[in-house]
Amino acid sequence: MDYYTLPDATGIKPRHFHALLWGLCGLAVLYTSHLAVEIVVAVSNSPARQVAEAPDQYQLGGHTLSVPEPYLKTSDYSFFERSGTSSARQRLELAVVWPTMTPASHTRSAQMSLGNGSNLVHLDIKHEKLVESLSEQIEPMFQRLATTPAIKGPAGLNVLTLSPSAGMEQDEIIYESQSSGHYAARCKKPKGSTQAICERSFEVGGELTVTYQFEKPLLANWGRLERRTRELVEAAILQSEKPVATMKKASPTG
Repeated sequence: MDYYTLPDATGIKPRHFHALLWGLCGLAVLYTSHLAVEIVVAVSNSPARQVAEAPDQYQLGGHTLSVPEPYLKTSDYSFFERSGTSSARQRLELAVVWPTMTPASHTRSAQMSLGNGSNLVHLDIKHEKLVESLSEQIEPMFQRLATTPAIKGPAGLNVLTLSPSAGMEQDEIIYESQSSGHYAARCKKPKGSTQAICERSFEVGGELTVTYQFEKPLLANWGRLERRTRELVEAAILQSEKPVATMKKASPTG
């Protein structure tokens, strides 16, 4: 019969053994984290990933627009979808954040709607000509519909208050004086909203109409907002198969 004996005691105190055990566990966690970081970096740098993030091209009439996927928005402004490459369509809808003009998909989902206090700007680019601008309609039509004479508004603009339609608490035309410029936007405040939503349209390239929406407080920087919006759209238009510019993060200082 064989007899077995237990090994002699190591002499290590229990607290020292626990410290050694926790140290080994810590090293295992660090090694696992390092492997995870390497995997993430490898995936993000893979050719398939780079192709997926490349700007898609969309045909609107005679113009080809190159727009990175994060700029696109769906009709409910909550989720973004990839719309395909070189697709022909009648309109493109984008969502960005003021003042950086970066994609709104980088913001929290709770901020993805207008009228409740946000710095979002929604753009609707259509293949159609702008028949008559809002500023051209002020004197022949809107001044007759106004309930009171025009008053001074934000940042040197004038405010013409109209009779609100059903479902609206406020309906205003906010514009430059005819002698100084042609800027005009219409701001409506739906019942239940905390902020009025303003809308402004302009034409690009002779056959594209850009309509952008934003909350009324952004009128304090209406000149910069107009310029940044135009620059964003013009940067997306391809000319002779070479981009005029590149859609990228804008400088917050203008």
